[in-house]
Order: sequence, then C-alpha cells, then structure tokens
Amino acid sequence: MNAGKMVTGFNTPTNAEDVATTDDQTGIRKVLSNVIAFRSASSPINIESLATALVERLLPSRPDGATYDARTDSFPPFDDEHVYILSVPRHEFRLRGSPSVERLIGWLSRVQKLLAVEQSYLGWWRNGDELIFDVSVPVRGDRDVIFTIAYAWGQDAVYHPASEQVLWVAPELDKAA
Repeated sequence: MNAGKMVTGFNTPTNAEDVATTDDQTGIRKVLSNVIAFRSASSPINIESLATALVERLLPSRPDGATYDARTDSFPPFDDEHVYILSVPRHEFRLRGSPSVERLIGWLSRVQKLLAVEQSYLGWWRNGDELIFDVSVPVRGDRDVIFTIAYAWGQDAVYHPASEQVLWVAPELDKAA
C-alpha cells in the first residue's frame, strides 16, 4: 500500500472526512460507496432517446471512444492531471457487431439510475472488434492509488483524460496470462 497518499471520490471534498487514504482500507470502499450511492436525480435519463443519440450521433462522431454526460448532452472536459476515469464495477456492456438502438436499450435500462447521478458518465471504447460501454466516474488521486482502486475493481486499464491515454493497470506479466 501507499501509506499517506490520498484519493478522493468524484465529489470535491469539503473536509478531511471526505478524503480517503490508502493506509486505511476503508478508502477504497468509500470511493466505491460514493459511486453507487444513488442520490435523487433531478430528471431520469430517457433511455430510448439516449440509445438513439448513441447510434445516430455520438458513436459516429467519436467512434474510438468518449466519456459522455447523458444529463447535459455533453463531453465534459477533465483537465486535472490527477483525474482518472474508472469504470464502475459490473456496469459494462460488450458489443460485437454494429450497435443498434434495440441492442443498447436493455443495458441502458439497467444503468439508467446510475447515469442520472451527478458525475457519473457513459463511456465507450473499442477493444479489437468489441465496442465496450460502461458507466464511468472521475476519481482524483495519485496514480499508484488510482491503480490500486482500479485493480481492486477488476479493471485492466484506466483512462487519463489530461494525457488522452489509456493506462494499463495490470503488470505486463498479468496481461500476458
């Protein structure tokens, strides 16, 4: 562990209790609980409209991947060097072949409430012939701490928007296995 290094959830901390440290195992749990704690959203996401927008407008404009805010119909900027985008565990959808509204509706209906939560985003990227969708959250912290969280969440990689790079979490030997 990286004792003393800090990580914060996607909410900006207002006091020391809102900051988690890696020398306390509750730090990782706190970030995850912040992510999955559904606060009431001002308005639900219309999944039919979102699926249509994905197929007709969003995917064609950014075919290799993006982080999209369904609440504001925008691609938020993440300029902070210490912000990384992580997938919420168990909220991915892998698609082979062409995306269609019909193919996206089922998964979008399962993640609709989470997408309505402030600072949770719809992400997508390509991995070979798969198009992968997820619910993403920005997490601010030191790279080693972010990797610890991502590894604990079972992620292969995280996205670093400031550098526009995908960073592999697992060591080379883990990836080859």
